[in-house]
Amino acid sequence: MERTFVEERYRDMAETYYLCGNPFSQKKLDAEDFEELDEIWKYAWNDEHDTVTPDTLTDRCINIGREQDTDRLLVHYMQPHWPFVPAMNLTNQGGMELDEFGTYNKDEVWERLRRGEVSAEDVWEGYRDNLTYALDSVEVLLENIDAEKVIITSDHGNAFGEYGVYGHPMHMPLSSLRSVPYVETTATDEGTREPEKMQVSRRSSDVEGQLRALGYQ
Repeated sequence: MERTFVEERYRDMAETYYLCGNPFSQKKLDAEDFEELDEIWKYAWNDEHDTVTPDTLTDRCINIGREQDTDRLLVHYMQPHWPFVPAMNLTNQGGMELDEFGTYNKDEVWERLRRGEVSAEDVWEGYRDNLTYALDSVEVLLENIDAEKVIITSDHGNAFGEYGVYGHPMHMPLSSLRSVPYVETTATDEGTREPEKMQVSRRSSDVEGQLRALGYQ
């Protein structure tokens, strides 16, 4: 967010409807810079899975695309980011610890892999399943919204033990973190999904708790 939403892009940002599932938006973004900053994590957080599920974002985006006239729609899914919704067994809910870099979740999947408590094979399978879980929802979106150009990409990758690094710590010049997919396609609303209208509430949220649940703090 810090490197993408910068002053030289203010004109584009002002024409962007940003549907955001990442709680960092409250810390890093100013809603006035966008056509709309729709922080769906504030009103559609899934307490069971400690994240915003992809179908929730997809349904909200379908309604936006059909009801509002916006030239640029940015949809920020959380998956395949941990927690791996199809493999919640890879995570314990043990809480936080403090190290020289600050607080971190000692029971997120990457820390458990580092300690050898879960196998690399199980983590890869969980990661792939979580990615497929999100992409299946993106496929539904592409069948229920009209767009001449759609870009599917990511903000970062994940390290899997390269040079002793796991997950996605900041300021690490590793290709596993910085090389991301870039797919260009189109979308046509075929009307295959009719999502219910979502009750949008701007209630206050436990931002720190949600970021901890995602392993950010």
